[in-house]
Amino acid sequence: MKIALCYPRTKKDSRGLSAMPLGALIIGTILEKEHQVKIFDSSFDDDVSQTFQRIKNFNPDLVGISLLTPFYEDGKKLTRLAKESGYITVWGGPHPTINPEESLTENDFLDFVVIGEGEYTFPELLKNLKNPKKVKSIAYRNKNKIILTPKRECVLEKDLNVIPNRGLLETLPKYLESKILNLIVYRGCPFNCAFCQPTLRKIFGAGSGWITRSPQNVVEELQLLKEKYHP
Repeated sequence: MKIALCYPRTKKDSRGLSAMPLGALIIGTILEKEHQVKIFDSSFDDDVSQTFQRIKNFNPDLVGISLLTPFYEDGKKLTRLAKESGYITVWGGPHPTINPEESLTENDFLDFVVIGEGEYTFPELLKNLKNPKKVKSIAYRNKNKIILTPKRECVLEKDLNVIPNRGLLETLPKYLESKILNLIVYRGCPFNCAFCQPTLRKIFGAGSGWITRSPQNVVEELQLLKEKYHP
């Protein structure tokens, strides 16, 4: 299956930020073991319609969008364009995780929502697109009813040891111009600040604490980045 993963942060929102969309890259790295994957990034575009033209040239079977609330309108527009072209549409990320029912109710061009962490859920969904009730931690529409499947267990520490294949990212050369490369080394938070919790736990599912990658795996990624990209 051809999978397009998208990050609808346009130029107006990126404001020169050099942080790559590592969440989408990690999912893409997992999916590329069994699928043809490319990651499309709107961070250097004025409008997501520009991003979509590149997606159309790739001609995927499915378009997955990693969506934060500040990018909601652009994410909606990109999803609508994808559905009008006949692609299966999936949302993941913080916004649909917190609002899965609302996301589907307000957007009839959206097929599925991945709730919480996607490392286990997204590959399983791709295997069960015609029988989604078998997949934990998703939401979908069955006729006029929104279905939320049972919650999935948290991602295990050993499964955080994924070194993202940055080569999947079509905008990689633009990020490399900054000479800065970002990493993710842990997930969750051990604290209970009111402005962040319990939302953060819903997004990452790490219970009341946090989980980390192994030191060896982090050093391996640092060495790879130094050797391959010379930041």
